[in-house]
Amino acid sequence: MQADAVRMSDYLINEMIAAFTTHNRFTGGQRWETFGLNLLLGGFGSLLVVDDMTGAAVQMIPWIVGFPLFFAGLIIGDIPAITIAGGVLWAGQNVYNVIRSVTFGRRTRTAFAAAPEAWNITITPGKNGIEQVSLSRIIRF
Repeated sequence: MQADAVRMSDYLINEMIAAFTTHNRFTGGQRWETFGLNLLLGGFGSLLVVDDMTGAAVQMIPWIVGFPLFFAGLIIGDIPAITIAGGVLWAGQNVYNVIRSVTFGRRTRTAFAAAPEAWNITITPGKNGIEQVSLSRIIRF
């Protein structure tokens, strides 16, 4: 009976660890999707796909300012500084988009990152339900 409880507790711990850590890794498809959406509308890929508020804000501001400035400078044609400033902002946003889409990842929670396999929960069933729950930590050197 106790061996079943240990196996069940190991299973539950592994499921909890997987739930916390899968959010920290992004697949190649998610990264390409983030890149594409950020290219179309600066910051939306970061906001919608990977839930990255910092990346979204840093990309939205230059995109909202740089994109219109660049095309307004092209249409007006008299002031090349507007075209250059808009182009630099827009290009900077796109460079940041590539870097952020490739390198973004979240930190894992500290308790799980340190040693997730070191925790062990044992539930020992009794006649009237749960009789004992024990939590132990194994320290390895």
